[in-house]
Amino acid sequence: MSKDFRSVWTFQGLPGVVLYESMMDRERTLPAHIHRKDVFQLILSGDNEVKNEISGQKYRLRQGTISLCPSGMALSGRAVGHTLSLVVPSRGPEVRGSGQKANVNQRAVKSLSALLRDLVKERYPEAQRVLFQQAQAYLGNLGLAVPSPEIQPSRSQQEQRLHRIKTHIERDFSQQIQLESLAGQVGWHPHYMQKLFRKRYGITPRRLQSQLRSERALELLSSGQPAAEVAQAVGFCDQSHLIRVFRQFHGVSPGAMMSRTSNPLSALSV
Repeated sequence: MSKDFRSVWTFQGLPGVVLYESMMDRERTLPAHIHRKDVFQLILSGDNEVKNEISGQKYRLRQGTISLCPSGMALSGRAVGHTLSLVVPSRGPEVRGSGQKANVNQRAVKSLSALLRDLVKERYPEAQRVLFQQAQAYLGNLGLAVPSPEIQPSRSQQEQRLHRIKTHIERDFSQQIQLESLAGQVGWHPHYMQKLFRKRYGITPRRLQSQLRSERALELLSSGQPAAEVAQAVGFCDQSHLIRVFRQFHGVSPGAMMSRTSNPLSALSV
């Protein structure tokens, strides 16, 4: 086993669904990050610990454990061992209130199920069954999403300001964002703004920006763009800066990640 091996599968016909398999024989620190999608995890081996950065609660994820990390949760911790992580689009308000049904391809769902079955064959059959049920229920819910207007709860002035800051970062993450300018938009001191932002979302504005850059970098690299061009496109100083931050969030270098990315349905017309 390599020191830090990760395989990645995407599924044509299931936009936004990604399956990661990571095997680490040494403990790795997980930086604070916000889950922007729902993540199912099956711990095949190892003893991991994660911390909810908003509530401060800690969780132990041991061998055979299945967990669901919903979108919006901010986590940090440590990881070691063999883990399967299934990332699926959130079925939250942005899906239910979109006015459209999600395009879930049943052929792709079957391919995903078959791959999961092969990966965990003869390991924790009960956990395997539960994982299939939960994951397919999620995918099925997306496919049957009924359009309905979402009633936005009233927000306090502080919540509105924090949301405005977060939206600004999500929109302009590839740009150079000065904390002083960000705080000035809502009339706060930078230190006060960072304190409230971390309390609300579990990570700092700068950490969120780095995470968004890393996620966008993965998308661009997957499309075949050279690393040097990707680094410039997402706002990193240079390629070495991209590699350093990418490794923090994804556990491996961009080159290693791309060499292990595959699409089981790439040859099918779906």
